[in-house]
Amino acid sequence: MNKRIFALFAAVALGAGMYAQPPVYQIEKRPSGGFASVPEEGVGEVKGGEGGNVVFIRSVSELETELGKLRTDKPKNTPVPTVFVFSGNYTHSSKMLYVKYIENVTLVGDGTAVFEHFGLIVQYAENIIIRNITFDGLERQSSGSSDDGICIEYGSHHIWVDHCTFTDHYDGSLDTKKQARNVTVSWNRFYNHSKNCLVGHDDKESADVVMTTTFHHNFFDGTAQRNPRVRFGKAHVYNNYYTGNSIYGIVSACNADVFVEGNYMEDVQHPSYCGYDKSPVGDLEERNNVLVRSGAFVTHGTTFEPHDYYDYTVDDPYSLPEYIPAGAGAGKFDFSYMWLG
Repeated sequence: MNKRIFALFAAVALGAGMYAQPPVYQIEKRPSGGFASVPEEGVGEVKGGEGGNVVFIRSVSELETELGKLRTDKPKNTPVPTVFVFSGNYTHSSKMLYVKYIENVTLVGDGTAVFEHFGLIVQYAENIIIRNITFDGLERQSSGSSDDGICIEYGSHHIWVDHCTFTDHYDGSLDTKKQARNVTVSWNRFYNHSKNCLVGHDDKESADVVMTTTFHHNFFDGTAQRNPRVRFGKAHVYNNYYTGNSIYGIVSACNADVFVEGNYMEDVQHPSYCGYDKSPVGDLEERNNVLVRSGAFVTHGTTFEPHDYYDYTVDDPYSLPEYIPAGAGAGKFDFSYMWLG
C-alpha cells in the first residue's frame, strides 16, 4: 500500500516518561485498523471512487445532479466509481443532502472545503469514502442548520469518514444507525457540540445488533456527550483524545458491546456509563487507557476482542495529546493523490 509519511512532532515529555521517537503518522490510502477494513458483503477493500471518474464540484446543486446519475436503484444502471472534489464553501437550502443508493464514491476536500448549514445522509450505500471536509452546521447563526453533519443509516456498509471536522449541528455530528455496519471513523475533530456521535437509533431498534463501528484517532474536543453513545451493536473505541467532555465520554447501552482501549482522557468526570437515562445496560470493557483529572471507568460484562476481526496497532496513549490535535480534522494534509492518481 502506498502511503505518505509525516513525522508530526519531536519527542514529548509526559508523566509516563520521555519518548525517544516522535509519533509518525501515515496517510492511508484505504482504511485499516477498523471495521471498514473487514471484507464482507462483496466489498473486499474500501476504495471509494478510486480509479474512476474525477468530478470537480462547484455547487451543491451540481453535486445533487451528479449523485443522481450514480443511483443504483435505477433499472439497468451500473455504478461508475467516482471521486468528487470540493473546494471552498458550499451552502444548501435543505438541512441534509442524500447520498442514497450509491456505491464506489469518494467525497474529498482540497483542504478548504466547508459544508455550511447542511450535512450528508448516507442511505443504502456501500464503499463510500468521505475525507478532508469541514461540516459546520452554523446552528447558532441560522435556524436552517443541518440536523447532523453526517448520518449513516439503512444498511449502509463499508463507510470510511476520515480527517473531517464537525461543529455546531442541531442534532448529531456523526450518527450511525438503522443497521449500518463496517464503519470506520478516524482522525476527525469534533468540537463546539453536545450530542456528538450516536451509534444505534433508539432503545427499540434491536435490529441494530448487526452494527459494527470503529472510532480511532479522533479528537473529542470539549464535546459534551455521545463520544460515542452505543446501542445494541459492536463498537471499538481506541487511541482517541478526549478533553473537557462535560457530561460523559462513552456509553454502552441496550446490550451493546463496546471495547475501549488506549485512549487519553483529561478533565472527563464520567469516562463511561453502562446504560444511560432510560436506556438499559450494555457491556463495556477497557484496557490501557489514561485518565487525567478524570473519574473512573464504569464497566460491565464482557464484549469482544477486536483483533479477532481486524489487525490494528495501539499507539502509546501518552502521546495522543500532542499528535492527535496536530493531525485530526480537515485541512491538515495534502490529499490530492486521491484525484490526481
